[in-house]
Amino acid sequence: MVSIHKSQLFINELLDKIINSGVNYMLLSGFDNNWKKNESVEIDLFIPQTQKPIFLKVIKKMGFLKRCEPANLPNHTFFVRWRKDFSLILDVKYNLNFYNYKGSLWTPIHSELNFYKREFENGIWRPDDFMCILLYAANCCWSKQGRLNQRHVENLKTYIIKYSNNLDSNNTKFTEKLFSILESYTLDTLPEAIEGLIKPYFYKSTSFTLVLKKVLKKLNPAKGNYILFLGPDGSGKTTLVKQVKNKLFLKSVDLYLGMGENNWHFLSIKKLQELSNGKSTKQILFKCVYYYMLLPIELLIRQLKLMKQMRWRFILIDRYPGYLFLKGNFLKRLYKFILPQPDLIVLLSGDPKLIAARKSNETTPERTLKEITKWRKVADVIGAKHQLELDTTENNINFCVEKIIELIRKDLSLHNKVLKHI
Repeated sequence: MVSIHKSQLFINELLDKIINSGVNYMLLSGFDNNWKKNESVEIDLFIPQTQKPIFLKVIKKMGFLKRCEPANLPNHTFFVRWRKDFSLILDVKYNLNFYNYKGSLWTPIHSELNFYKREFENGIWRPDDFMCILLYAANCCWSKQGRLNQRHVENLKTYIIKYSNNLDSNNTKFTEKLFSILESYTLDTLPEAIEGLIKPYFYKSTSFTLVLKKVLKKLNPAKGNYILFLGPDGSGKTTLVKQVKNKLFLKSVDLYLGMGENNWHFLSIKKLQELSNGKSTKQILFKCVYYYMLLPIELLIRQLKLMKQMRWRFILIDRYPGYLFLKGNFLKRLYKFILPQPDLIVLLSGDPKLIAARKSNETTPERTLKEITKWRKVADVIGAKHQLELDTTENNINFCVEKIIELIRKDLSLHNKVLKHI
């Protein structure tokens, strides 16, 4: 008996409910209704503009949320059903326009072909045979912002092989040329080559509104939801950050704000920290320059480097320079201003002996116990709305990951800058 992944069952249920509601949807990819057993699945859907309200009611009842990140095109939206075991992303178009990374809008020439003709196969509505190939080629050429990967190429080859049998001679010649292009060009040059072949079926225009929308999106100062991981050395911060990132099934970025040996933008600032250890006049001067000028610059640069990636995403912060929050009021206020305010603090603790044993060359149980106490104080000073303390010596990594993600999923304030209600 062939097992069906939960995501496949949920997709089938979704498509059945859309059909039963009377919405004339059409898939723009995944035409064989056989999605791989991935924990994150994306479906491209076309929904007629007039049936948008009905469609929104259906997916709202099924627990979908709207992605906060705006799409490049008007009448184009992303929805997410975020579950414990997988996420389903709907890339929904209410018209069949394509907007490329160069700022041009490509609109189908309806007099040439019936772009909205549908066929029912394997329980799903899809475009007719030629449109399956043409629309997916257009999606690869323009909607991927000029960045193709091998998966897109293989999908397009599969559609050409599967849907070319019943085409007329003109369309057969088109698919043969397209397949030859896929075989001959590199990933970098493919979008331009595909565009040269498919553009007779579209007309090109430049919309000031779309250009302005793209510019405003780039300038948008929106941020994401910050999750901060604190704890002594050996408690598993970096490991947990990586695992949470893999299991979120949504866009995320990790940000290192610790004082370890690696990940410094300016190594000279790290060296100055070492020179400032002491009580001589020169070392005290170095210390003032380091804490009040150079370290703030270093921490700001690390954030600025990832600023574009952090918008509308989960930002997983691997540690803070916690000792600075336990010093004088001015220094504490300075770093609270410079460092992002977390929505959630995950504090890792446990048996000091077991934690120290993981880093036996670097620490001791006594020092680890002091570190745990210090990080609890730091977490209180930072003052996030939500705080979760996890014992990483009693609980395994999977348990900790599930606890963190369950809290993020269930509390709207922990994902309200990534997802919102429809």
